[in-house]
Amino acid sequence: MNFKPYVDLLSALLTPVIAITTAWIAYQQYQLAKERMRRELYDRRITVYRGVVEVLSSVITYGNVRGGELANWAKATAEKAFLFDDDLCEYLETIRKRAVDVWVCGAQLGEGGLPVGPERGEVAGRQGEGLLWLANQLPELQTRFAPYLRVTK
Repeated sequence: MNFKPYVDLLSALLTPVIAITTAWIAYQQYQLAKERMRRELYDRRITVYRGVVEVLSSVITYGNVRGGELANWAKATAEKAFLFDDDLCEYLETIRKRAVDVWVCGAQLGEGGLPVGPERGEVAGRQGEGLLWLANQLPELQTRFAPYLRVTK
């Protein structure tokens, strides 16, 4: 019995099978790399979100903005321009400005600050409004960050 035609046929089929297998493996590696990049981006974004929530929670807990919170804010949001669109970056910047304003009011009202009088009352009112505004941002954060942190397939 002559097996040469069968061996030739199998040899001819081997090259396309290897090519198809190689292409399939390359596609799987591409999919894995894409998924890894998506997860790494998520990890970086959730770190920003958690940092912002931590700072706002601390402000709400203590009823003032301390210098350490401003430093934590800067650290948490340092990469925001690379991870989020302009609208979210502007929103985060608005929160930062309000936090700085509350911090300045606290410094003015602190020991040796403004004497009792109308100006002190105005600064205290501005501080209270700022703290209330900052407290109301916690639920808003979920809405603003949701498009970036939603886990879908």
